[in-house]
Parts: sequence; C-alpha cells; structure tokens
Amino acid sequence: MFRDLLSVAQHLPATSLLTLAVAVATLVILVGMERLWPRAPAPLVAVGGAIAASWLFSLQSQGVSIVGLIPQGFPSLTMPDASLIAQLAPGALGIALMSFTETIAAGRAFANPADPAIHAIRELIATGAANLGGALTGAMPAGGGTSQTAVVRSAGGRSQKASLVTAAAAVATMLLLAPLLGLLPNATLAAVVIVYSVGLIQPVEFRNILHVRTMEFRWALLALNPGVLEVARNAGFDRQLGSGRLLFNARATIERYQAMQASAGGTPPPAKA
Repeated sequence: MFRDLLSVAQHLPATSLLTLAVAVATLVILVGMERLWPRAPAPLVAVGGAIAASWLFSLQSQGVSIVGLIPQGFPSLTMPDASLIAQLAPGALGIALMSFTETIAAGRAFANPADPAIHAIRELIATGAANLGGALTGAMPAGGGTSQTAVVRSAGGRSQKASLVTAAAAVATMLLLAPLLGLLPNATLAAVVIVYSVGLIQPVEFRNILHVRTMEFRWALLALNPGVLEVARNAGFDRQLGSGRLLFNARATIERYQAMQASAGGTPPPAKA
C-alpha cells in the first residue's frame, strides 16, 4: 500500500493534464449531481458524457487512455484444460474464498431491514453455478461486488430487476455497444468506482463495532495493518481485502448493532469477546 502511494508521488511530474481534467470533470459531475439531484443517475450521465467527449475530441489521440477494444459477439464454448487443475487450484481456492466473502458482505451491507434475510448457502450455490457456467465460456471469476453494487444503488437499482437490466446491457454490449463503450476513458471508469467505494467507508463506525463484539474489532484492526495487506496481496488476494471488504462487513455489523439497540429499547448490548 505504502509502496503504491510512493510510486504515485514519484510519477506526479509525468501526470497527463488532459487525463487529469477528464477525471476531475467526472468527479465534479458525480459529486455535483449527487448533491443537487440525488435521484438522478449520475454514473450514467458521467459515463455517457465521457464517451461523447472521447469521440468528439479524439481523446485517445491526445494521450488519454481509454478502455479500448471490447470483443463483440457471444463467447464460444470451451472445455477447461484438466492438466491445469493442479497449477490453478491454490489460487482458485483463494479467489473462491474472497469472492464468497465479498458476495456475503455486499448482500448484508446493502440489504434493507425489510428485505428477506441473506442465506449464505444460497449465495454460495449461486456463485458456484455462475462460475461453472463461466468456466465453459472463458469468463472472469464471478461474485458479488461491493463497488459495482454501490454504483447500481446510486443509479436507482433496488430490486432484482436491476440485475436483469445489467444482464440485458451486457448482451447489448457484446452484440452492439462494444465499440461505443471502448471509447470510455479509464480515468472516468476509475472515478466512478472511487466515488461510490469511498462513500461506503466510515471508519468512525469502528467504535460501534467495539460495542457489538470485541473480537471483531480486534480482527478489524489487524486486517487494516499494512503488513497484513501486503502479505495478502503477495499471496494473490485482491488488496481490497483489508480496507474495502472489512469496512463493508463493518457496515453489516453496525446494522445488526442498530437493530439490537432498537429491540432493546435504545440500550446497546454489552460487547462480547
């Protein structure tokens, strides 16, 4: 983590001013629309405007990095290579663990009190089935995503219809929209993810975790240790393991804390070890 921050500082003199302008403009649109028109689909407006600007001003020819070529058409069916099982198994187990963890964390963090309870076994079966299908089409590992869910929620998605719309948009992209989305500047894509991911991080709520369960608070502090994050990254895990997913789990813990407090008539329960 510190190495990445140092690398960013060292490369500041090489900053592309036009790319920086694209990122700042995206941030202004996202933050401004969230404050002035909270119900407006700010991510869609920002992405659409960035694509239009990329096409009108040929941003790629001026040094702005874009998403680039997106293959069109449906993927072909491909049988997995059995000879790679032993080589890929350790990394696959780590990916499966982290994918399932983030899936449960996202489900609990974004669930409303009136929503049905999250069933871990169902989520595990659904994630496994999606990955079995993806194995036959060369897909990336599937799982619930916290930053993606935050973007969908900010655009107004509140039910499973949002997933159906996302699937339809993915099909439309593969068949028709791939060249258009290929014009999207990477700076805009990064800004969208950052804005809606940072908005979920609330370190002050660690204090409330301490009221619920002391052991969870200790694990939270341990997971935020840069050394732990570095070991996790070197082991092949995503660097979001420590801060991102931990805080989403923290948010779910806080919701349980608030529910327990309400049921107890406003008296918070004692901390558990």
